[in-house]
Amino acid sequence: MNWFRQSLSRRRLYGELSEEIREHLNEKIEELIAGGMPRKEAEFAARRDFGNVTLVEEEGRAIWRWAFIEDFVTDVRYGLRTLRKSPGFTAVAVLTLALGIGGNAAIFSIVNSVLLRPLPYRDASRLVWVSKDMPNEHASLVMESEYFGWRRLNHVFEDVAAYEPGETFTLTGGVEPEHIQAGRATYNFLDVLGVAPRIGRAFKPDEDRPGVPRVVLLSDSLWRRRFSADAAILGRPIALDGEPYTVVGILPPGFEFLDNSLAEVMVPSALEHYEIAINKPMRLVSVVARLRSGVNLAVAAAEVDTINQRLRASYPPPFAKMLSGGRAQVVPVQERLVGKVRPALLVLLAAVGFVLLIACANVANLQLARAVSRQRDIAIRGALGAGHWRLVRQLLTENTLIALAGGVGGLLFAAWLITVLRAWGPADVPHLSFARLDVRVLVFAVVLALLTAILFGLSPALTVFRVPILESLRESGTRSGTGVKVRRPHSLLMIAELAVALVLFVGAGLLVRSFVQLISIPPGFDAQGVLTARISLPLAVYQTQGQRVAFYRQLEEQLASLPGIESAALATILPLQGANWGAAFEIEGGPPFNFADAATAEVAEVTPGYFSALHIRLSKGRVLNARDAADTSRAVLVNQAFVRKYFPNEDGVGKRLRLGNLSRPAQNGDWSTIVGVIADTKQKGLAAAVEPELFLPLTNWRAPIIDVVLRTRNDPMPLVPAVRSIIQELDGNLPLFDVETMSMRLAREVASQRFNASVLSAFAVFALLLAALGIYGVMAYAVGQRTHEIGVRMALGAAPPNILNMLLARGLALAFAGIALGLAASLILTRFLRSLLYGIQPTDLVTFLGVTVVLMSVVFLACWLPARRAMRVDPIVALRYE
Repeated sequence: MNWFRQSLSRRRLYGELSEEIREHLNEKIEELIAGGMPRKEAEFAARRDFGNVTLVEEEGRAIWRWAFIEDFVTDVRYGLRTLRKSPGFTAVAVLTLALGIGGNAAIFSIVNSVLLRPLPYRDASRLVWVSKDMPNEHASLVMESEYFGWRRLNHVFEDVAAYEPGETFTLTGGVEPEHIQAGRATYNFLDVLGVAPRIGRAFKPDEDRPGVPRVVLLSDSLWRRRFSADAAILGRPIALDGEPYTVVGILPPGFEFLDNSLAEVMVPSALEHYEIAINKPMRLVSVVARLRSGVNLAVAAAEVDTINQRLRASYPPPFAKMLSGGRAQVVPVQERLVGKVRPALLVLLAAVGFVLLIACANVANLQLARAVSRQRDIAIRGALGAGHWRLVRQLLTENTLIALAGGVGGLLFAAWLITVLRAWGPADVPHLSFARLDVRVLVFAVVLALLTAILFGLSPALTVFRVPILESLRESGTRSGTGVKVRRPHSLLMIAELAVALVLFVGAGLLVRSFVQLISIPPGFDAQGVLTARISLPLAVYQTQGQRVAFYRQLEEQLASLPGIESAALATILPLQGANWGAAFEIEGGPPFNFADAATAEVAEVTPGYFSALHIRLSKGRVLNARDAADTSRAVLVNQAFVRKYFPNEDGVGKRLRLGNLSRPAQNGDWSTIVGVIADTKQKGLAAAVEPELFLPLTNWRAPIIDVVLRTRNDPMPLVPAVRSIIQELDGNLPLFDVETMSMRLAREVASQRFNASVLSAFAVFALLLAALGIYGVMAYAVGQRTHEIGVRMALGAAPPNILNMLLARGLALAFAGIALGLAASLILTRFLRSLLYGIQPTDLVTFLGVTVVLMSVVFLACWLPARRAMRVDPIVALRYE
C-alpha cells in the first residue's frame, strides 16, 4: 500500500522536491554574488551549472516507487484535455474506429459461436463421424449391417453408435396436435457422446430392438413447453403418430443432436442385424464413434477399410461389386458440423479485418496532419528535457484513449450488428443463434482496441521526431521541415488503403457475380403464387392403402374448391427438396437386368395437377391424367435428363420400362409406358446437376408425408387458415407443417450465397468510402502544404489547368501504385474464395476490370476536389501564406 499512500501525498512530495531544488539554487547564487558576480549573471551561472530544473525534477520523481502510475494519470489527464480541444478530430477518429472494431467484434462473435465454441459433449475432440464415400453414387452412406460390423470388429474405437436425423412425429393428446422434429439413435448413442439425461435414464439395450414396447426421450424445451416441466411425466405414455411411447428420460438443456438437426424427441433405432440379401431392403444410417486414446484419423480409416473388405466377402456378388469402390471416411464431429461454413466465415473475418486496417490508416493520416500543427508544442517540451520515449508515450496514451472510446462505441455497434446477422443469417450456419457479446468477444474487442492504438499512433508519433527540435522551433519549421517527411507516410498510407480496398472490392464483386449467376439458373418451374405445405398420416391410424387413398382424394378435392385456387396437387416430393426414393428399372429391348449395373432414376409420385400447379413445361407427349391416376394404363413421365442419359438419340415417348427399386431388381409384370417428357426441374439445389427422374401417378400412397401444392391467383399466404381448417375437418389430429411459398423455398436455396455476398459487399463499400475519405484528406493536406508553392507558380504565370494537372498527376500516380499492389494481392487472395463461387473463376477478368474502373473513378473524384480548390487560390494570398 506504499504506492497508495504516496499517491495521496504526491503534492506534498512534489512541493518538497521543488523547494529543495530552489534552496540549492539560492545557495549557489548567494555564493557567486559573495564572490563579486552581479545577481543576474549569478542566477544564469547557477542554473547553467545545475542543469535543466524540469528534467531534474522528473528524474527525481522517477526514483520514487510507483512513479509510473503518477505519470500514467498525468498522461491520461493531458490526453483528455488535448482531445477535448479538438472535438471534430476526436469524433471522426472515434466513429471510424468504432465502425471498424464493431464489425470485427460482430463477425468474431459469430466465428466464436460457430467455429470456436466447444461442442457440448464430453471430450469432444475424440468424437468422429464415420462413413463410406461412394464416388460412383456421389454420396456417403452406411448400411446397418456395416454399422454392426464396425462395432464388432474394430480395435480403434471405444464405442460406436448409429443415429438417423431428420425424423418427424405428430404429437397428439394436448390442446392441439403438433408436428415435432425427432431423431433415432441406438441405445449407446448418449454414452458415445458423453451425455447423461437431465432426469430419468437413457435407452436400455433390450429397448433398442424391433417389436418391443416403444420408449422415448424428451428434449428439455419440449418437456417445458408441452408438459410444464412436470417430472411425473417419467413412466407415462405419450402418443407419437398414434402409437404409445413411454417417456423414460429428459435430455439435458442445450442438448444438440448431430448433423445440425433438431430433435425434440429421441427414439431407439431398433436396427436389425442380418445378412445382406438382394430381396431385403437396405436401411441407411449415420455413425458416430469415440476414438481410443492415441489413435489418429488415418489409422482409424485404414481399419474401417479393412473391415469393409471382410464384410464385402460375405455379400452377394451384385452388392459386393456395387460397394467395391467405397472408401472409409473418419472425420472429427466438429469438422462435420462446421466444415461447410468455415471458409465463408474466415473470409468475412479477414474482410472485416481489412476494413479495420483501412480505418486505422485513415486515423493515422488524421494524426499525421494533426501532429504537424502540434510540432512546436512537442519541440518545446523536448527542449525542456522531455525525451523521445516520454513524448511517444504521451502520444500513444492519447491514441489509446481514442481507441478505447472507439472500442466502447464498437461494442454498441457490434451488439446491433449481431442481432441483424442472427436475424438475416442463413439457416445452415450452425450455432448462429448463440452468437452474442460474451467474455471472449469483450476481451477480443479490448485487445483489438489496444492494437489499433499502436497501429495508427506509432507511425505519426515517430514521424514528427524525424525533424530536429531547432528546426521545429523556427517560424517556418512546420512547412519546410515536416512537409517532406510527413508527405511520405501520407502517401504510403494512401497506397495501402487503396490496395486493401481493391482486394475487398474484388472479393465482393466475385461473390456478387457468383450470386447473380446462381439466381439466373432456371429452376424449371414458376415459383410465383405457389403455396406448399406438408401433412403426415400416422400409419397406426391409416393402416390400409384404401384409408390413405380416400383421405388424400377428399383433401385434394376440397383444396381445389377453395376460392382463388387455379391448381391443386399432392406429391411425395417437390423441387429443391432432394431425392425421395430411387428405382432400378429395365428398359424394354435393352441389356438383361444386372443389379450392380442397373439403370436407376429418382422417383416422384404426383397427382395430375402437379405440373400445372408448378407450371412445369411439357416437352413431348402428354402429362398424367385422371385415367393414369386410376392405375389402368401404367403411364409414367420422365424428365429431359432421363432422355439424355437413356435415350440420347430419341425422344423417349412410347418406350417401356419395368420398375423395381434399389433394394431388389425390376420385378416381372406389366411394363410401364413413357407417355411424356417434361422440362428438367432442379431437385438438389440450383447449382446441382439434374438427375434422371420418373414421375408416377400417386396411387399407392406409399409415403406417410405428402406435400400439398396450391397455385393461386393472388398472394397465397392468406389461404393458410382455410387449408388448415380443411385438414382439421378431415382429421383433427393432423397438423399442417412446413408451410411456405415456393418463392420462399427458392430464396432459402440461395440464402448462404446472398448472405456472403451482401455482408462482404457492405464491408467493401464501407472500405471504399474510408479509402476515398483518406485520399481526399491526403490531397487536401498536400494542397495546404504547397499553398505557398502554388502561389509562386501562379505569380510566375502558371495557368490554373497546369496547377490542376500537377496535383492530379501526383494523386493519380499514388492511385496507380495502390491499385497495382491491390491487383497483385487480389490475384493471390481470391484463390481462397474458390469454394464459395459458382460459374466464375477467382481471376474473373470482368470483375477485376469493373472494380478497377470504379475505384479509379472514386480516386479521381477524391483527388479532383482539393485540386480544383487549389486552382482558385489567389496568388497574393498564397504568397503571404505561412
